[in-house]
Amino acid sequence: MLASIPPSTARRPAVPRSQLILLVILLVIGAVAENLILFNYLDLSQKFQTSVAPSISLLPKLSALRIEVLQLHAEVELALHLDVPEFTSVDARRANVAARLEDLQTAAAGNAKYTPAIDAVSVLLEIYDSQIAGFRNSPSEAQVPVIEFELGRAFKDTEAQLAGIYNEEEALFSRATTNIFAAVRDTQIILLGVGVILFILSALFVFNTRRTVQQEVGRVSEQLQVAAEVGRAASSLLSLDELFDTTLSLIRDRFNFYHASIFLLDEAGENAVLRASMGEVGASLIKSGYKLDVGSDTIIGYVTANNAARVASDVSDDPAYFRHELLPNTRAELAVPLRQGGQVIGALDVQSVNSNAFPNDLVPVIQTLADEIAVAIGNAAQYTREKARAQQLATLLESSVELSIPQSNFDALLDLIARRSLTLMRANDAEIWLPLNDDEIELRANVSEPTRVGQRLRRGEGLPSQVFASGRPLRVEDYAKWESRTGAVAGAAFRAALTVPMAWQGSTVGVLTLTHSQPNWFSADDERIAQLFASQAAAAIENTRLLQETQNRLGELYTLNQIGQAVAAQTDLNGLFDVVRREVLRVINAPVMYISLYDSKRELLEIPYFYESGLVTSVDPFPVGHGLTGLIIQTRQPLVVNNAAEATTQGAIVEGDPAESYLGVPIIVRENVIGVLAVQDYEKQNLFAPADARLLSTIASQIALGVQSIQLYQQVQRRADQLAAASEVSRATISMLNPAQLIVDAVELIRSRFNLYYAAIFMVDDEGKWAMLRHATGDAGRQLLENGHRLEVGGNSMVGACIAQGQARIALDAGKERTRFANPLLPDTRSEMALPLRVGETVLGALDVQSTLHNAFSESDIAALQTMTDQIGIAIRNAQLLENAQHTLKALDYETYLLQTLLENVPDKIYFKDQEGRFIRVSKAVADRFNLPPEDMIGKWEFDFFTEAYARQVYEDEQTVLLANQPIFGKVEQELWPDGSATWALTTRLPLRDSVGHVIGTFGISRDVTELKAAEEASRRRAQQLVAASDVSRATISILDPDQLVIEAVEAIRERFDLYYAALFLVDDAREWAVLRHATGDAGKKLLERGHKLEVGGNSMVGWAVANRRARIALDVGEEPVRFVNPFLPDTHSEMALPLIVGNIVIGALDVQSVQVNAFSDADVSVLQTMADQIAVAIQNARLYLQVNRRARLEQLINRVTGKIRRSIDAESIISTTLSELNDILRTRRAVARLGPEHDLLPRKPGSGQGNGNNGNNGGNGSRPSAI
Repeated sequence: MLASIPPSTARRPAVPRSQLILLVILLVIGAVAENLILFNYLDLSQKFQTSVAPSISLLPKLSALRIEVLQLHAEVELALHLDVPEFTSVDARRANVAARLEDLQTAAAGNAKYTPAIDAVSVLLEIYDSQIAGFRNSPSEAQVPVIEFELGRAFKDTEAQLAGIYNEEEALFSRATTNIFAAVRDTQIILLGVGVILFILSALFVFNTRRTVQQEVGRVSEQLQVAAEVGRAASSLLSLDELFDTTLSLIRDRFNFYHASIFLLDEAGENAVLRASMGEVGASLIKSGYKLDVGSDTIIGYVTANNAARVASDVSDDPAYFRHELLPNTRAELAVPLRQGGQVIGALDVQSVNSNAFPNDLVPVIQTLADEIAVAIGNAAQYTREKARAQQLATLLESSVELSIPQSNFDALLDLIARRSLTLMRANDAEIWLPLNDDEIELRANVSEPTRVGQRLRRGEGLPSQVFASGRPLRVEDYAKWESRTGAVAGAAFRAALTVPMAWQGSTVGVLTLTHSQPNWFSADDERIAQLFASQAAAAIENTRLLQETQNRLGELYTLNQIGQAVAAQTDLNGLFDVVRREVLRVINAPVMYISLYDSKRELLEIPYFYESGLVTSVDPFPVGHGLTGLIIQTRQPLVVNNAAEATTQGAIVEGDPAESYLGVPIIVRENVIGVLAVQDYEKQNLFAPADARLLSTIASQIALGVQSIQLYQQVQRRADQLAAASEVSRATISMLNPAQLIVDAVELIRSRFNLYYAAIFMVDDEGKWAMLRHATGDAGRQLLENGHRLEVGGNSMVGACIAQGQARIALDAGKERTRFANPLLPDTRSEMALPLRVGETVLGALDVQSTLHNAFSESDIAALQTMTDQIGIAIRNAQLLENAQHTLKALDYETYLLQTLLENVPDKIYFKDQEGRFIRVSKAVADRFNLPPEDMIGKWEFDFFTEAYARQVYEDEQTVLLANQPIFGKVEQELWPDGSATWALTTRLPLRDSVGHVIGTFGISRDVTELKAAEEASRRRAQQLVAASDVSRATISILDPDQLVIEAVEAIRERFDLYYAALFLVDDAREWAVLRHATGDAGKKLLERGHKLEVGGNSMVGWAVANRRARIALDVGEEPVRFVNPFLPDTHSEMALPLIVGNIVIGALDVQSVQVNAFSDADVSVLQTMADQIAVAIQNARLYLQVNRRARLEQLINRVTGKIRRSIDAESIISTTLSELNDILRTRRAVARLGPEHDLLPRKPGSGQGNGNNGNNGGNGSRPSAI
């Protein structure tokens, strides 16, 4: 502390020359006395220097070492208690201690008194290095107490040693000062004794000498005391303001200066700013922000620029003196630099009202004081920073605890984060920005300006957006000077800004921005603290999001379950769509919902379900355009539009009122888009988020199979109705021989069966010029018949064009058909079709049908009606031929003409037989079938051509006709021909009578209905498959046990599809094996016992189907390369593996096998895949139900037991109730509770051995048994 004070400050006192002249005449007389006085004084001075000089040299170094040790102790304690230990500043402090120790060792070399203190500091550093090094290598909270104990003991010993030597040196200095005063007084006594003779003459000299010595010694003593007091203040005061006030007061008062002040350099090092000054003058100067430029032509400017002291003994002669009006009495000024580590940090300035007030020996003293003040400034600043940092860390810990509490309100959480960060960082404002989409971020919370919430910035625009894009913090010292500031916040009132990313698990979830009105407000430490807080905030944000997503997911699962049940149960599209609308609008806030269906073959869209304002409407089919729905059909991707203008940018052409918010997803079945599910709002923007799109897509995928199943069911039902109508028309055409009645019955039947608006048959007149209306339905038809309605062949009508061209004419939109007669009696016609009645190359007329619906006729409708039209044409021609033949026979021979005409022209097989069943005449069609001329068939019968069984059945039928005299009409029978082929025929057998009415044989007409039979068989098989699908669907709804569900489904599929083997595999948790869960037959039982499983992606059809998410079909297993040959199924010839898919996850596979080659048709594959999808959804739902039900049962049992226990009124009834309920729950035979050998916990029932003398179970020990 006092090392910088040179020994010259304790110089020998000087005697004034004027006094020596007065004593010249006394030199001889007073030589002895004078020499004695001088010798004595010099001896005292030498003793003073010898005793005090070591203290003056070593005490400053010892004081500096003590301060560094104390600071090291404080910083180690702080670092050990941080959440993330940081030893950078501690290591720097340790280096300072080592440097101070080296200085002290050099200065105290050879001084054994300092050795214990030096050794104690060395030991401390060794203990520090060993303990901290181990902690750095493997940090652990358990090590902290041990390190604190070891280092604390070392610090305590070291501080005790340093304090002891310091106190000892200070006491030595005080004793030396006291002794020199005593010696001076002794010298004075001697002078009085010796100078009696010289008293009168030398009185003035002695008096002056005494005063000079006293002043000199007092001044040196006071300087040393001031230095000691400043050193104590520097080592004990950690507040800069208190330090400055104390030191300046000591310097001014003890040295009797006019003014004293301290200047500190600013951060740029360009200005020396007045930091402390004395009195009202100093306060006024500080308040005015008084400062001087470094290097300016002033004393302070010189000192701070040159790192050297400057003295102005007479300020009037010093050009560097800067006169200030508040200090008018200054005559002399001294300024010395304040230095830390050799660098100037400021200056100490003192002023006096006396010229030459600062002798040369005073400058080192003031410089020493300045050095001590500089060290103290550094220590106090470091203490202030560490204290502020500790407070920040405590606030950070408190904030982390508060943020770790789950929050249900997301906006409230963001507001809490913003306010907590504001407090933590001492900022004026705090903002939180979150990503809105791929291009923008949005302000979600603002403390001081909440009205700005909702503001958006594009990526790379402004501080928050730049930090979000880079993922790195950004600190701006002065925003007004920042080159990258954006116009979006150009008028911001803040100056300093700190923006940090809120990162969670490697991704940035948002940005936290803190601002302050003062520049350079945030430090690097603030940046680190802000990053720690931002990490905690990001975790809280993600946890809250996960909580909300979990709650939303539960609601979505409930919705999907409800829709899944509806899909499995509904057979009507409107019923299914009602359930979908109710569940969708329950979880997605939208006023409008619609479902459109897409016909890819005709490229038409239909909206069968449009919901708005509580009303359900529909829209007729229309062409696919470029609107939003058409865009979804084309892209096969969900579409989210959050403002009307965005729809145009997506490439859609919006017609009608545009939706401000729109969400639509495709309905896809096995890669085919069959429709669109959409919700929208005409008024509100930004209504839908990506999560809504994912949920709606899941719902769409779930209802897709239901829509397709219902459509297939309706198609099959419609096809069955059409085939039934075709069969009725066919029977009518065979049995009806009156052309007029045939036309009436056929037209009415077609209109009724096909639910048409209008149906009519036109016949070409004899001239072939007009198509004459022969019959039409309804009032319109009646009026047209009364008016003799006709249309010109080849004229401007669909009927005329159809007859002229011999081809069907179809108008799915009658309004757009140019060649059409718009009948005023039929104003509601929207679709029309004209079909020619053709026999061979001859067009007899046309069938005209009309509907009130656009696009009313499907391909199946056209095919069925064309088939029926051909049958009607043939029947009319046959009836006409028969009628013509009857007219002709009146003039010609009946038998010859009838047979010759009919048998050669009719396409049906007609034959005549005798009573034995032999052919007496056949039509050309019959003979052609046997590749024989008609005459060669005479005398033969069925036994010559067909199998024994078929021929026998024909013979018995004919005998029945002969004997019972009853015809057989419309019998459908299978014909087995000699070439091995089989056909189906619709046969009518009638008795053949002679002219007097006697039965002489039989005749019959047989029409080939093989194609119709095949169609009926396909319809029957399809209906059977649908029944099986319905059974499986009902099973999936009614059975909630996954294992039972698997068994019921597999057995139903094998039975309904008449399969050789059926099995169901489920993928294990590791998704490596498909494990067999149920299989049919003995083979399935053996495989289950062996724990049969197949590798996912392995060499099996099941493993392939699971891995590739597609069906694998082998119509001939001998040619299938990817297949597991099961030794228990040797008769398999066809196999099919179908994946069980729920959402995007394959949970297993359905495997079916048949003993036939080519056993599976496209229809079989479609139906089985539909059933597999239903089973997959049902298994998933059953698993979810078991989880929920298991939890519900557990809660119910707990509630029941606790309820009964609460109703108990004493300990025995509580324990009795508990044991009884545990027996029921655990299904045990008994339960025992024992509290002690003398207490029964439950009363026994009568007859249980208690109180009836039957105590054999007590073992004869007299104790009472425990209650059971």
